[in-house]
Amino acid sequence: MFKIVLQMSESPIIRETKQSLETMSVDDLLWYFSGMINFCNTSQEQSFLLVPETSLLSFLDDFSKIIQNFQLPNGTPEGMVEDLDGNFSILFSMVNERIHIKDAFLESEFTVNKADFIFEAKSFIVRSMQEIENLFSDLIENPSYQQLATDIEERIR
Repeated sequence: MFKIVLQMSESPIIRETKQSLETMSVDDLLWYFSGMINFCNTSQEQSFLLVPETSLLSFLDDFSKIIQNFQLPNGTPEGMVEDLDGNFSILFSMVNERIHIKDAFLESEFTVNKADFIFEAKSFIVRSMQEIENLFSDLIENPSYQQLATDIEERIR
């Protein structure tokens, strides 16, 4: 069975921002939080693809757009999530109810059932947003974060 696991550091990426969490802009938020993402089997004994330390909200924002697109009847059967620092480029493509996932920089790639992928991707996004909010509760007061979170949530409904 397919699983996506977040390994989030409690200390965000150190960026050049002097703003508090409550006043950060969307651009700052997209860069600020970091995490590693593991696409693996449910027992986590086999990793299909490991996304290195990345800007987490940027990843979730782009990933939610791909999930939304794959659910649309006439959606494009492909999408990509690229790291803001250029460390990875993950390609997602859909063929015959299967999702093929490949890191363009590495030899890592795998295929999973579309229904399993969509279910787990949505769950992963919700879990990740909850973890961010639990670790950084001041963030909930930020209007930019509220809008970003609402946009992501609406895409995965």
